[in-house]
Amino acid sequence: MSTVTLRRVITAVGVLAALAGTARADDDADALAGPKTTVAAPARLTIVKRDFQGRLEQLEERPEVAAVRLLTLDDPTRAKVDALLSERAAVVASLATEHYSEIFKLQSELQVQSAGGGMSRDA
Repeated sequence: MSTVTLRRVITAVGVLAALAGTARADDDADALAGPKTTVAAPARLTIVKRDFQGRLEQLEERPEVAAVRLLTLDDPTRAKVDALLSERAAVVASLATEHYSEIFKLQSELQVQSAGGGMSRDA
């Protein structure tokens, strides 16, 4: 074999080896990608959320407010709902302020009852 032919053969073998290495690298990259998964959309809207241990997570807001946030509402309807929720919050705050002493007394009696005592009848 002549030197030129030998160089051509070595070059051809090198090119084929490089191409084969590239193909193997692509196959390896796909193998390391892991299984193809899709995240399924929830079947229904819910305000119930669980942590990784399966325990219920506490809501950061009132349940009715959390539920309304899940709804797709147009702007006028959203404004009406927000106004109703604001009005309701103002009424609850007003009632709590007006009846603070009764709420405090009831809370104290409930704590005594849960600690093993009895609730007084003259409340």
